[in-house]
Amino acid sequence: MIGLHTQITFDGRFLQRMASNIGRAGSVVSEAAHQWALYDADPVIQANLAGLKLKRRTGHLAQSVRWSFTVQGDKVKGDLWALHYGWVHEYGPMVIRPRTARYLAIPLPAALTPAGVLRKPPRAWANTFVRFGGFSGSGTIFQQRRNMVVPLFRLKRQVTIPQRRWAKPAVDQTLPQLKERVQKALVETLGGQGD
Repeated sequence: MIGLHTQITFDGRFLQRMASNIGRAGSVVSEAAHQWALYDADPVIQANLAGLKLKRRTGHLAQSVRWSFTVQGDKVKGDLWALHYGWVHEYGPMVIRPRTARYLAIPLPAALTPAGVLRKPPRAWANTFVRFGGFSGSGTIFQQRRNMVVPLFRLKRQVTIPQRRWAKPAVDQTLPQLKERVQKALVETLGGQGD
């Protein structure tokens, strides 16, 4: 999996005032950061993956989102991990080419369920034929159904996936809540006054 990394820095004076209990600070900060991920950042990410930025089909990308946090001095480093294709959208545009075949088979509406999930792979369909046309070198896989011909897949040598940021905007939008949660947790647990 590929990740997104973010870091926040706290005022050193705030952490120095809690130096007597700093041994426990790491676990307190880490717990507060996990609470932020669960209650602040994840809902925004899930909304982005449910239609605001990307259309949800199977839900695999949304289910794969994981966080890890490390505390180093006055810094909290957070890493967001998800399935590799999520980062294609986050950091695009990216050109996708077939690895083992000559063409990518892009499913058309007849090959998808109402939720947008592929019904079955191109070679699993019966009564199909391919037509190529034009200078683009692309073609279409059709299926013969009784008295009609239905297009199932568009064949392309490559496609370009545009950038559709879903993670970074959610993190940027909720970073103030992270800082607030961490400072509040430190004050409540270790004592002292926040900045």
